[in-house]
Amino acid sequence: MARRTGKELERHINDLESEITKLTQLIDTLRENDSFHSNIIHLSIHPILVINPDTSIRYMNPAFETAIGYSSQDLMGQCAPYPWWTTDSAYQSKEVFAKAIQEGQMNQKEDFYQKHDGDRLVVETTSTPIYHNGELLYSIMTWLDITRYKAIETAFQETERRLHLVLQGANISWWDWDIKNNHFVMDKRWLEMVGYEPDEIKPRIQSLRELVHPDDISKVIWTAGDFPRWRTDSYVTEYRLKAKSGEWRWIMVTGNVVETDKNGGPLRATGIHTDISERKKTEQALRDSEERFKAQYQGNPTPIFTWQSRDDGMFLIDYNRAAEKITNGNLKTLLGRSLDEVYPDNLEILDDFKKCFQGKSVIIKDKPTRDFIPGKHVILSYAFAAPDLVMVHTEDISEQVKAEEEKKKLEAQFWQAQKMESLGTLAGGLAHDFNNLLQTIQGNVSLMSFDIQENHPHQKSLRDIEAAVQSGAQLTRQLLGFARGGVSHTKQMDINDPINKTCDIFGRTKKEIQIHKNFGEGVWSVEADPGQIEQVLLNIYINAWQAMPNGGHIHIKTENVTIHESYSRFYRVNPGRYVKVSVTDTGSGMDKETQQRIFEPFFTTKELGRGTGLGLASAYGMIKNHGGVINVYSELGQGATFNIYIPASKKENLASEELQEDILRGSETILLVDDEATVIDVGKKLLHKLGYKVWIVRNGREAVDFIRDRHQSNQKIDLVVLDMIMPYMGGSEVYDQIKKIDPELKVLLSSGYSINGQATRILKKGCNGFIQKPFNMEEFSKKIREILDMK
Repeated sequence: MARRTGKELERHINDLESEITKLTQLIDTLRENDSFHSNIIHLSIHPILVINPDTSIRYMNPAFETAIGYSSQDLMGQCAPYPWWTTDSAYQSKEVFAKAIQEGQMNQKEDFYQKHDGDRLVVETTSTPIYHNGELLYSIMTWLDITRYKAIETAFQETERRLHLVLQGANISWWDWDIKNNHFVMDKRWLEMVGYEPDEIKPRIQSLRELVHPDDISKVIWTAGDFPRWRTDSYVTEYRLKAKSGEWRWIMVTGNVVETDKNGGPLRATGIHTDISERKKTEQALRDSEERFKAQYQGNPTPIFTWQSRDDGMFLIDYNRAAEKITNGNLKTLLGRSLDEVYPDNLEILDDFKKCFQGKSVIIKDKPTRDFIPGKHVILSYAFAAPDLVMVHTEDISEQVKAEEEKKKLEAQFWQAQKMESLGTLAGGLAHDFNNLLQTIQGNVSLMSFDIQENHPHQKSLRDIEAAVQSGAQLTRQLLGFARGGVSHTKQMDINDPINKTCDIFGRTKKEIQIHKNFGEGVWSVEADPGQIEQVLLNIYINAWQAMPNGGHIHIKTENVTIHESYSRFYRVNPGRYVKVSVTDTGSGMDKETQQRIFEPFFTTKELGRGTGLGLASAYGMIKNHGGVINVYSELGQGATFNIYIPASKKENLASEELQEDILRGSETILLVDDEATVIDVGKKLLHKLGYKVWIVRNGREAVDFIRDRHQSNQKIDLVVLDMIMPYMGGSEVYDQIKKIDPELKVLLSSGYSINGQATRILKKGCNGFIQKPFNMEEFSKKIREILDMK
């Protein structure tokens, strides 16, 4: 090796010194850089962690210690898993390391970590691997604490979600209009309102305009040139958009100018679209309802008054046509007036209104007649209609009150009729029994008169007895007349005829009474017994005369009327056509109690011994016999009116009968059926005197058996004289049984009762005749021959 020279050594030393100086400078620079970077990492506000390849912690800066709440002394050298890892983040963090090492590049991720005190962090981590000569030296992990930003983001997202739900629930969408650049942005909700998909309609003014109803185009602002039509800086309008389904949806647009130029011209406007279709439907339904209510209110047949409550009182603010009608148009002067003016000094009405406002929505009361509803009976119904309104429904019950009063009268008359029916039944029974007694007397008188000479001294006594029997028979006829006794001889007649006849008779005897007749034109004829009608009229005239001891007037009126079912059922008569006879006197009248008893038998207001009390009672029964009605209306000091209703006739005139005067005889076989021994005895004797062959039986059952036996043995019976009321088997059943045995057998009914009732029913079945007890030999003989001579 060649030895260096001194100069070479010197130069070499200088080169070494230069290299050493450079190296020293480099070391100082490196130290300075290391200190610089260490200070940067150490003083960084972001948490920084340096991790060795084996995951042991090499370094953590103070910001990292602060972030996790652990000191470097606690964690230095610790390998993964680290204490800040949560169960959820451990796996993901390992993946970050592995990916960073594998790819050799920086890797970022968001994750949840847990601090020493338990609080959670949301961290964005950046992992950067550091290599030298291809060898991993360490990894630097930088943390960015985004917990606060995440909270804000979450809150924003929640707010946005809620806003979306609110807009969706309210059917609202938003819009943003850049007027200067004519750029229009709309929320997709507006498309949903009309049923389109986002790709079907472009979000621009022209697309929206094409969907607007032609009648609403003028309402919509389309350009900045329309700005003068905006109200200051706001805009509200309603128009219809055509939905995809074809229906028109009502939209309300609310907009505001949010940016203007230096001259105040609009640059930008925002607002919302609101689907108000349902509201419009509701408004239309409300308008329709109001129209219907108005029509119902005005067209309601019930008078309605509307009152409004104000601070200074209650005021009449409205009424319907029916209310105006019931008040005869007087309401115009009351409209707008207070309650005190309409109902002066009436605290009860005010109390009713107060109850309505307390929540008692309906109060019904029967009120007296009001000043503005003169002469009316009304029911007022108070209805709480609104917080400050009360509707008063007024029902005019004047006709109802009259009807109720009439109903009460009819009910009273009905019960009176019931009582009269009961009394009639009693009177009929008495008359029947009494007629059987009279028949025994009359029969024996007839036998005795038949057997002695006309100049015999007993003839006068017999005539006196017979006259007494006739008086008794007259009394029983009156009783039977009251008890709906028989109508013996009826004919078609003009009711004015017996009125004229009785007026003439009564007028000649009672000249102090003036009679006035008012006969209606075309009065229908009636089917009646003239004698009984005359007796009814005379009894009423006599009653009127007794009520006018100093003279007076009797007014008689006839007319045609129709009795309807509602009235007829109370009197137990058939509805239909009737002739009405009204007899009105100017006498003293009578009280209610007397009116209720006036038709009772034996009731009289005269002194004892001056009347039997059978006149009006028999009149009552006789009119009932004809299927009619008689009633009375009277007030004390106001006279009395008797009203008679007789059914109009539907039959032709009956031929008059010629009565024979002689006793008629015969020789046929007669079966006499009666349960009274005395009647059987005298009847048998009368028939023998008349020349007939007589068989007798004492009850209905025996009669049926007797006739059956005779019929089977071909022994003829020419006539059966049949009593109506008998034990074991009554006359009606006997008649039915014997007619089954011998349909050709002739039957004469005989009874102390009248022809009405059961006798009439039997006669309608084909019975040949009727004779009422008591009868004398002459009447008996004629009736028997009349039937026996029938073809």
